[in-house]
Amino acid sequence: MEARGELAVVAAHLALAEWARLLAMGRVAHLFGVSWQAVYAAVRRVVAYGLSCRDKTEAFIVGIDEISRRRRHVYHTQVYDLIKRTLLASVPGQMESQLRPMQEFASLLRRHRDGVLAHFELPIDNGLVEAMNASAKAISMRAGGYRSPVFFSTLLLHCLGGLKMPTFVHRFA
Repeated sequence: MEARGELAVVAAHLALAEWARLLAMGRVAHLFGVSWQAVYAAVRRVVAYGLSCRDKTEAFIVGIDEISRRRRHVYHTQVYDLIKRTLLASVPGQMESQLRPMQEFASLLRRHRDGVLAHFELPIDNGLVEAMNASAKAISMRAGGYRSPVFFSTLLLHCLGGLKMPTFVHRFA
């Protein structure tokens, strides 16, 4: 009997996560009669699964840009794989990070910005990056923004990361 209960929980998480790709978290919570925290827990679980299954090969053409998450210049740095057209990472406020390696990396990028940009002399423009940023902004706007940068990053990876969803044993025809 216990296995059936666990299967029902997995099915509920998959349903909540799938709907969260399409609608605002509050709306999904209202439709299913659960809290937004339950919806977020489902999304976080599915994103963790997708990241564990993600192809770890290098991206050859990477697009990096920032989007504003809130007023007063609160930004997220977006890193896209332009070949696969997926979000690789969404890094909130990297200079505010307490992790020393992230602070050093951000400082390194700032010091060598011109050299890094000159290295990528490819005949491409930033149109694809801007289009992907527009999708990220649409995700933010459908809920009126998100207060937590971790929550926002998780949702962006869920919607734009091209992550594999867990498969369910039974498919309804």
